[in-house]
Amino acid sequence: MTRKPSFRKFDITRGQVTAPPIPKHVFKGALVGMLDTGAITRADAIRLLEVMLTIRRFESVIVELKDGKYRNPEVKYRGASHLCLGQEACEAPIALVLTDQDFIASNHRGHGHSIAKGTDVNCMMAEMFGRACGACKGKGGSMHIAEFEKCHLGANGVVGGGFPIAGGAALGAKLAGTGRIVFCFAGDGATNTGSFHEALNMASQLRVPCLFAIEDNGAGMTGRLDEVTNVDELVRRAWAYGIPGEVVDGMDVIACLEAYRRAAKILRDGGGPLLYVFKTIRYKGHSLSDDCRSYRTEEEEKEWMARDAIASYEAQVLRSGAMTQAEIDALHRKVEAKIDAAVEHAWKSPEPAVETLVEDVYANTLDAEAQKIPVLAAAPAEAKRKLTTRDAITEALAQAMEADKRVVVFGEDVAAYGGAFGATTGLVQRFGPTRVWNAPISENAIVGFGLGAGMSGLLRPVVEIMYNDFLAQAEDQLQNQSAKARYMYGGKALPRFVVRTTIGGGKGYSCQHGQELVSKYANLPGLRIAVPATPFDAKGLLMEAIYMDDPVIFFEHQLLYGTSTIGAMVPETPYRIPFGKAAVLKEGKDVTVWAYSRMLHSAWNAARKLERSGIACEVIDPRTISPLDLETVVASVRKTGRLVAVSQGTDTGNIVHTLVSKVMAALGGGFRAVTVTAPDGVMPMAENLEAAFIPSATRIEEAIVKIAKG
Repeated sequence: MTRKPSFRKFDITRGQVTAPPIPKHVFKGALVGMLDTGAITRADAIRLLEVMLTIRRFESVIVELKDGKYRNPEVKYRGASHLCLGQEACEAPIALVLTDQDFIASNHRGHGHSIAKGTDVNCMMAEMFGRACGACKGKGGSMHIAEFEKCHLGANGVVGGGFPIAGGAALGAKLAGTGRIVFCFAGDGATNTGSFHEALNMASQLRVPCLFAIEDNGAGMTGRLDEVTNVDELVRRAWAYGIPGEVVDGMDVIACLEAYRRAAKILRDGGGPLLYVFKTIRYKGHSLSDDCRSYRTEEEEKEWMARDAIASYEAQVLRSGAMTQAEIDALHRKVEAKIDAAVEHAWKSPEPAVETLVEDVYANTLDAEAQKIPVLAAAPAEAKRKLTTRDAITEALAQAMEADKRVVVFGEDVAAYGGAFGATTGLVQRFGPTRVWNAPISENAIVGFGLGAGMSGLLRPVVEIMYNDFLAQAEDQLQNQSAKARYMYGGKALPRFVVRTTIGGGKGYSCQHGQELVSKYANLPGLRIAVPATPFDAKGLLMEAIYMDDPVIFFEHQLLYGTSTIGAMVPETPYRIPFGKAAVLKEGKDVTVWAYSRMLHSAWNAARKLERSGIACEVIDPRTISPLDLETVVASVRKTGRLVAVSQGTDTGNIVHTLVSKVMAALGGGFRAVTVTAPDGVMPMAENLEAAFIPSATRIEEAIVKIAKG
């Protein structure tokens, strides 16, 4: 395909500077020599062809099904169809280079990667049809095929979404010292995403054993390279991050095989990361509704198809004597029969039972190491030690890291500086820079690397994002990846890692450092949410979070770090507090008061004051918002008949309304309720406005009095 170079030289004070020469890797007619020298066996040469044919036939059948031209007209297919027809040479060599213990991360055009990694085509086709026996139980579909048993971390429907995850898995492989490596696949369009740049920078910083393999098929959906970027060759982007890069002929399977072999050796020898750009073409559009005519000419297509990867390799196989034409024809028939059998298997298999609709959203399991740590619901009587919330968090991290080398801590300024609020102070001195390190200011990569490292099963990462306001920078990795990974991969993924972050308000930090966004993330199924209000809670909940098999966002209020008031006694030994188990801090018969984080302290003060005037409040600390302990609240409201639910977050969409609704459903009415929240506005800086914005003890007191006397 002819492309218009648009890379320009720029004049700077020291003269003209251009990127270094682009290394290109091309093999032509090399199979004969490779067989003669033993660089490839006859069996591997045949296997390479079989994998290519399997990918081609798998994708071709989807086209036939979509077009209504499949040999069995009764078979109907629905769903996404991003096909890799034409790209087989870029994918088949995975079968010869990677082991079952090596990882891959794929993209929405990922059927070829899955087949080459060894995923069973029956399971794949069943997933395409949305069947219960599919690779992901029919819950992920075409764009999310995964096989964790073979270390396939999953295809990804978000362009560029897999880069940080792959980097995290490679981080796990490196720190675990396993010798395992990661290949991450994406299209050329993905190199324009923030995920790509953040992930490459962090991968380079940490020197992880990951190959970022870019299948440059000429268009990111419909945008050609010269339309959407000022770089003539995408490989140049590798050098900006100190990463070696190459351009490989993606239509020559031998060139691709040699490139992957070379990359694998570099990575296994402790090098990496790498970026290889495979020049190839997809014969079909971005999806089957795209005819490519708006961005590709027939002449370009003919030029590329004349170099068809399978046809050219079959010619080499014949010339080398590895197979006869009769054997090649027989292999075609074998593959066709195999894929046709997969279609019939998928078509006749049952759909998932509706009863499984919300299964696999959460794991609700703990690592076996957690069983060594006792569970405490409250501080034992013998606990006489006071800690601040900050020190309780530091102690939990230190004790977990001491007991388990898989626990690592990274994030913004967490090393020598100890984090913005000092909660990681002293950890790097104690455990060293391979267990605690500063990440770039790249929230998307921080969260994605945490997810990938946790999902690899090799690490238990705890990552720190300085303010919860900054979670927006990691929204894809939180909302589309962490929250959905387990479900869309059919319950096979264990996205086990913790994001520690802070909520604000009360310090004059205004609207980008002082928000409280707990309800926003509590409304994302798949995430677990902790909201510790006391030092005792902070230590026990964090210890539990580290060993959960679900992703956890651990919200710490900035104004509670220095506190040692309510429930301040903290045992010296490790302990866990189970998620979803609220604490009744004060019993009462008149009004149930439910509040979390700093608002619990305001509610406590209001309740203590009202006690002197004869109103007995039952104060509940939920400890976690997801899971939500509804049973404790329902039991209390059944007794008091009144509920005051308090949150520092803004009103619309707040978790307090969900709580009231659920209590109503459980009791069928018969109680009164009022909520206390911030108004639907933006956190102000001015002290008087901030005081009016954040719910105060006085406002809570007024709400309690109103409902108690009404």
